[in-house]
Amino acid sequence: MQYIDGLLALGGDMRNTVPLSAVSVAEVHLLRAIHGPDSVHDVQPLPGVNEVQPRGEIARLIEKYPATDEDGLQVARRVFAGGAPSVPVEIADLDLPEAAFRVVQRVAAPAPKRKRAPAAEPGSAVVPVGEDAAEADEVFG
Repeated sequence: MQYIDGLLALGGDMRNTVPLSAVSVAEVHLLRAIHGPDSVHDVQPLPGVNEVQPRGEIARLIEKYPATDEDGLQVARRVFAGGAPSVPVEIADLDLPEAAFRVVQRVAAPAPKRKRAPAAEPGSAVVPVGEDAAEADEVFG
């Protein structure tokens, strides 16, 4: 099972966040069910994979998160319902939007290239314009 670091917006409120550290993908799935689909952000996948049995992870999460829904049903039991519940084990299983991931490196746009004037034909005069005119005045007087 893969693990992540990130931030959790409590109740989906981006002004009220807590850090997530080494959280399993299954736990992220449950947290999104409790706090909203856009509540997990700034996701940074951690290297490596832990060999965790899905049933053991479900039992751990049911014990850790006693939150109930409006019907009084424990959210973790609803999310992982059934005899053979589907448990996400890879980050790709979560279908997180690209915006949920942490930006690792920003790349600056390349500086624009200066346009060069077309080469003058022999015998024709080139009349400098703009900055080039000021430079020409300094050089040629």
